Amino acid sequence: MSLFSGGTVGRLTAVAGFLLALSVPCLAQSQNLSDGMIRDSGQLVQSLRSGGYNIVVRHGATYSNQADTDPFNFDDIAKQRNLNDKGKELAKAFGDAIRRVGVPVGEVYTSKFNRAYETAILAGFGDIEKTIDLTEQGNRVKKYVTKR
Repeated sequence: MSLFSGGTVGRLTAVAGFLLALSVPCLAQSQNLSDGMIRDSGQLVQSLRSGGYNIVVRHGATYSNQADTDPFNFDDIAKQRNLNDKGKELAKAFGDAIRRVGVPVGEVYTSKFNRAYETAILAGFGDIEKTIDLTEQGNRVKKYVTKR
């Protein structure tokens, strides 16, 4: 049985765009972007603070010279693409931004790949559940997104 229905995954994918907007205040602070850009994201952040959203996050940057050489053995982290320093930094910054703007976090699910799980850990989320439903195995995620 699947964790998510086709419609749910479609909505999850749509909400992923909101994630980028969440990072605007953080990026604006670090890159001196315009105040107007920060104000424009205020309404979105206010909506997210009310809760009830599913936010889909892709793992951060990985080492380009690594490959998933044993993709069916999730316990052998050495044979997976792992987060590089930038990916780890962005995962921490994402979690900090979520907490800073007050977005509630409920259930957290990741794929079975370490890079996804580590992203959630570094973001500071607890009670993380690894699931095959979010793992690339069998193209399950693609099936969810294309079936509407």
